[in-house]
Amino acid sequence: MSRRILVVLIASLPLSMPLGGAARAGDRAPLEKVREVAQACSVAAVSGDDKRVVACTLPQIVKRVGGANAMMDLLRNGREQMKAEHQELVAVTVYPPEAFTQGSGGDVFAILKSHTAMKSAEGLTHQSSYLVGVSTDKMKTWRFVDGVGLDDSKVRELLPTFPAGVKLPAKEEPVVEQ
Repeated sequence: MSRRILVVLIASLPLSMPLGGAARAGDRAPLEKVREVAQACSVAAVSGDDKRVVACTLPQIVKRVGGANAMMDLLRNGREQMKAEHQELVAVTVYPPEAFTQGSGGDVFAILKSHTAMKSAEGLTHQSSYLVGVSTDKMKTWRFVDGVGLDDSKVRELLPTFPAGVKLPAKEEPVVEQ
């Protein structure tokens, strides 16, 4: 049950924040900037800043769960259930993507690897995953979907312009440190 709560909480956190600038060949700065945006939203999730998390979330996800208030309730209830089971989301680290990929309709995508740590009675659980970032406005803003709950069909359902040739990273099992 504990891992399921973490998966539901994290998978419900597609994120977004503004990011200016466009990528130039060989320029790693835009890759680092998209990582910084994703990291800031992840910090909001870890710290329980639900209002900020909702502000960072894809509008279609907020709508799907019933609006901003419903999403904040979902996040708060997930944290309360985790707390009742002596679990705590401790940290999320996001790494820069290797590259940006052009999708249909001008959308830009990035896959950012991530690492989540959660404390529980069993020990410290580490989960490696990824975020799929998408910008629909020439990299002025980015939105992210956590890869914990994604597969090829789900990413295309959420992001219809996601490039068909892009492979998502393989799923990794969580590791518990006792």
